[in-house]
Amino acid sequence: AFAVPVLFVIWWTRRGKDQRPLKHRVIAFAAGIAFAFDMIAWHNAIHDIGAGLATLLANTQVILVAIAAWLFFGDKPRRTVVAAIPVVLAGVALVSGIGQGDAYGENPLRGTLLALAAAVFYTMFILVMKFANSARAPAAGPLLDVSTGAVLTLLVLNAYGAAMVG
Repeated sequence: AFAVPVLFVIWWTRRGKDQRPLKHRVIAFAAGIAFAFDMIAWHNAIHDIGAGLATLLANTQVILVAIAAWLFFGDKPRRTVVAAIPVVLAGVALVSGIGQGDAYGENPLRGTLLALAAAVFYTMFILVMKFANSARAPAAGPLLDVSTGAVLTLLVLNAYGAAMVG
C-alpha cells in the first residue's frame, strides 16, 4: 500500500512514455488481483504448515509457469524442465506429508492446498503481467496498476473478513 503513492508520482512524471492501451492497464490491474490472492493463500498456508514448507510448495509455480506458457503462448519448455515435472510432483507429495500421521503443521492438508493455490495464483500473475506489459512501458506504470489492484483487493477482502482463513 505504501508503494502506490510513490509509484503514482513516478508514473505521473513519465506518463508520456507509457503508451499502453487502457485494456493493458486493466489487465495489469487484474494481475494485481491474482497477486493479492497469491499472498492470501501463501500467508494462510504459512499459518497451517510453517514458512519453509509453504514457501517450498508455493514455488512449484516455476513448473506451472513453464507448463502454462507452453499451453497458452507456445513457449515450449526444454527437455530438462519436462523431465523435472514428475520429480517435483513426487517431491511435493513426499514433503507435504499428506496421508501420513506425522505430517507437519496445524492443518497439513489445508496448508498444502493453500500453498499450491498460491502457486497457481502466482502463475496467473506472471502470465497476465507478461501480456499486460507487452508494450514495454516504463516499469512504474505496470507496477502502479498491479499494486493498485492488489491493495484494493486486499482492502475489500479484509473488510469482509475474507483475507484470512485461520
